[in-house]
Amino acid sequence: MSNSSDPQEIKKDQILNAAYRRFSHYGYSKTTMNDIAGDLSMSKALLYYYFPDKSRLYAGVIRKLSGEYLTALKHKVQKSSTIDEAFFFILQKMHQTISSHYNFFDYIKLNQQNLPELIWNVIQEVHETEVSLLTELYRKQEGEAFAKKYDLKQLIQLIFKSLETVGTSTHKQKTTFFPDAEQLEVIYTQKKLLLQILLNGLKSL
Repeated sequence: MSNSSDPQEIKKDQILNAAYRRFSHYGYSKTTMNDIAGDLSMSKALLYYYFPDKSRLYAGVIRKLSGEYLTALKHKVQKSSTIDEAFFFILQKMHQTISSHYNFFDYIKLNQQNLPELIWNVIQEVHETEVSLLTELYRKQEGEAFAKKYDLKQLIQLIFKSLETVGTSTHKQKTTFFPDAEQLEVIYTQKKLLLQILLNGLKSL
């Protein structure tokens, strides 16, 4: 729900919430702008005023969800005493999000070889924020002497890249692999095991 008192921002937030419900229940391909306008008792012209097409609306929902996720992550990092807790939180949160709203992500799954720039940018922003938050937490955990000896950001990025190879990987810019629904639990279990191995390896530095 928007905290803004601006009528346009409130209306935009209502559209995003309605679109999220539609995309989550029916998936991207089976949702139309007409459906969303009807759910809101809104004219198509007004809906298109806020979002010129369905892909921009979908990207808007992703940005909204990403903002909520990053808020939760920042809160967790503030409370976490170790990098282990923060990494496992990210892994768990991502698994819960994909598992609970698999239909919502069908657009990414269907377009994984040619993901639009506006969606790719949101994904990149989320990843960069994750790396930044965890790097700073790691610095606080290990101290400045350790930070001068090792490139903490690079270590964090290496862990993320290693996890991506388990079921989900980025081979080229804007190319992703999205797992099938029946693979989710297996991939999650494998990622948890790999993450524990990687974090144990950090402790030996």
